[in-house]
Amino acid sequence: MKYTPRLLFPVGQLVTTPGALNHVSGAYMIHCLARHMRGDWDVLMRRTRKPTPKR
Repeated sequence: MKYTPRLLFPVGQLVTTPGALNHVSGAYMIHCLARHMRGDWDVLMRRTRKPTPKR
């Protein structure tokens, strides 16, 4: 069985700054966006995380 992560929200309009485009690869931006949409906010401390509301 293939694992398919559940996305927490739909993607709206995506924008970036010229500086970000010059310093980060497009592949890395997509990687980070995908993690964000799955709720993978690894840098947050456990005590500051809020549970994701169930739909």
